[in-house]
Amino acid sequence: MKNQERSVSVSPSSAKIGEEVTVSIGQLFPNTLFLIGFGALGGNQEILSEITTNSDGELEGTVTVPIWATSDLANFFFVASGDGLQQPIAYSEEFEIIDSQL
Repeated sequence: MKNQERSVSVSPSSAKIGEEVTVSIGQLFPNTLFLIGFGALGGNQEILSEITTNSDGELEGTVTVPIWATSDLANFFFVASGDGLQQPIAYSEEFEIIDSQL
């Protein structure tokens, strides 16, 4: 089987801090633990959830945009191996943080 590049889908593609987003990806090992994380280039990274893929190797989970996220950095979601090494295997497109105006 040809190795295809995986990408993480995020819906919606922008949100405010504290809002929920759905993260999904396919073409993974079936019935295997993976991690969903959030990070910023030059900033923090955090594991948000542990999810087990279904029998087709698909993963989908709902996570909350972290309170430390800022709109001045390039933010992204990632999926990492759940084997203890937490090695990222795929990334989303840049995720926009919508500033809350009080």
